[in-house]
Amino acid sequence: MLKIAQSYWQRHPDQRNRASAVITAVEVLGNLNDHNAPHDTIWQQINLFHA
Repeated sequence: MLKIAQSYWQRHPDQRNRASAVITAVEVLGNLNDHNAPHDTIWQQINLFHA
């Protein structure tokens, strides 16, 4: 989901809002390494999504 082009999100703002809700839930988790997930990779993609 995080690697989908910005142009897609611009054409589908309703889905962008849903994706944002999921991202917010992930952001609350903080350090994703604590959850056996690749923290740096995911946060990099989250930052690109927000850009």
